[in-house]
Amino acid sequence: MEYKYHPLSAGSDEIRVLTLYPGESSDDIQVALHHVHFREDTPPVFEALSYVWGSPANPVSIAIKKTVLGSGLALGHDRGCTLMVTQNLGVALRYLRDRVEPRTLWIDAICIDQSSTSERSQQVQRMDKIYQHAARVVIWLGPEANNSNAIMEILAEMGSSIHLDWATHVCEPSVSSFQYQVLEAKIQANGGAALTALSHLLSRPWFERLWVVQEAKLSNSEAIVKCGRSTMRWDTFLKGIIGIYSDSDLAKATLYAKLLAIMDLYFDVKTRMRLEELLNNTQML
Repeated sequence: MEYKYHPLSAGSDEIRVLTLYPGESSDDIQVALHHVHFREDTPPVFEALSYVWGSPANPVSIAIKKTVLGSGLALGHDRGCTLMVTQNLGVALRYLRDRVEPRTLWIDAICIDQSSTSERSQQVQRMDKIYQHAARVVIWLGPEANNSNAIMEILAEMGSSIHLDWATHVCEPSVSSFQYQVLEAKIQANGGAALTALSHLLSRPWFERLWVVQEAKLSNSEAIVKCGRSTMRWDTFLKGIIGIYSDSDLAKATLYAKLLAIMDLYFDVKTRMRLEELLNNTQML
C-alpha cells in the first residue's frame, strides 16, 4: 500500500526526520518518519543527506514502519506502507544503513511530501537552515565505480598527511619525511590510473549541481563525503585533492580546469580567487 503523508502542523516549526533501521545489505530498507520541532537554537539531532536525486526511471520502494507525530503519537497503522524513491537514493540508503544501530537522517525526497505544493514551498525555504544546523552533512557521491575505492583511499591518506597554509600558498607534510615519501611512492606507482580515477570521481553528477554543492558549503566542520563504502571528512577530501594536485605536474595538466569548475560552484568569489592563486602557486615542501 502506498504511504500517505500525515500533514505537518499548520504554521508550526515542524519538519520530518527519518529513522533508518539497521539491516544487512540484502534486507529491505525500512524507515520511520518523525515530526519534530526545528528551532535554530535547539535543533533536533540528525544528519542531512546531500545527494543528487538521479533519474526517476525504475524507482525502488522502501518500507515505512510507522509515523510519529509531533505530539508523540505513534501511528503504527502505517506499517506495511511503501514509498517510492529514485534508484540513486535507494542505493544510498543501503550504503548509509548500519548493521546494528538506527540512523536519524533528513532527506528531502522522503522528509518533504513531494505531492504537496504548499509543503514543498514551505520546507524548501528552510533547507539552508536544515543543512546549517544538522549535526553532520553526509555527501553521497554514489557507489563504487572507476577505481573510486583506490582513489578515495589515496585522498584520505594525502588529506591526512598535509597542512595547507592559505597565506603563503605552501603545502607542508604533517607527517614524517619517510611516511610522506611512502605516500608519494604510492601515488606515483598508480601514475595515470590514479589521476584518471580522480577525474572520474570529480565528474560525478554531485559536483555539477550548484544547489547540491552549496549544501556542503552550508555544512559544519563535521561534514563527511561517502563514495561506496569509502568515507572521510569533507575537509580531508578537499585537502587530498589539492595535495595530489600540488605534488604532480601531470595532475596540474589534467585537473586544473575541473578544480576551477568545482570552486566556481562551492566558493564565493573572494575565496575562489584565493584558491585559484593557491593552485597556481602551490608547492610541496
